[in-house]
Amino acid sequence: MLYRSYAKAGCRPGDSTRRLTTKSGDEFDADLSSFLEWQLWAFGSYEWHFAELFRHLIRPADRCIDVGANVGVHTTRLAKLVGVQGEVIAVEPDKELARRARNNFLLNRLTNVRLIEAAASDCGGDSALLYRPSARDPNKGRASLLHHRYLTGSMAVVPTVTIDDINESPVALIKIDVEGYEAAVVQGATRTIDAYSPSIIFEYAPELLHGKLRSPFGWLREKGYELFRIRHARHGLTGRGSLELECMQALPDKGTNILAISTSMAPRVSSMVR
Repeated sequence: MLYRSYAKAGCRPGDSTRRLTTKSGDEFDADLSSFLEWQLWAFGSYEWHFAELFRHLIRPADRCIDVGANVGVHTTRLAKLVGVQGEVIAVEPDKELARRARNNFLLNRLTNVRLIEAAASDCGGDSALLYRPSARDPNKGRASLLHHRYLTGSMAVVPTVTIDDINESPVALIKIDVEGYEAAVVQGATRTIDAYSPSIIFEYAPELLHGKLRSPFGWLREKGYELFRIRHARHGLTGRGSLELECMQALPDKGTNILAISTSMAPRVSSMVR
């Protein structure tokens, strides 16, 4: 019913903003025209299973990189987990989303976040970034995979950076959500991955992969990573959710979120593997 109410609401960007506190205690100014931010308001969390997974992967003083930071939901959680001795590098090419992310970092009094307004890729420079219009499916009551950006259908030119160029220190975690360009981001982090073997969380959306676009799944397997499907499983009787990891030998037909983790880090998540 809540998802259907969102599909019917049709809020326009900027018309309906709420200040809220999530279940984790993070504060945000949420624009309810965004499906991502509407979920924060309706459920008190967005991708709660990510927040739970972060707790197992991250330690105080770690460094993390959030590629496709949006308004800073996951960046904020990571920044609080690593503490003042740690750092989170947030990469977001959309100027408006980056502006709102900065506001949310101020709300949470974060001093350990470095925000880079650029698109992460396999090489630096300028890149033409096409924003495709999002489409809602009223039958499912949810937005498309591109719901979390204010899409106009126009072409915007933004700078590109590589993870290797923006970071030269140990990294514990890289989270990637770039709508089909995950492989390019990983290729731009080759030196970082070879040196530090960070855990990597990335989205797999086969409908967004075409032409030269591909998933980094096979490349990471060749590097010795163990790969798991990240699942938010619900109890059949109580309806309560829990985080589960499912070992993956190959990519599935349907989209999912994937955790790539080194053998040395695998014991941290072993209790969640099903």
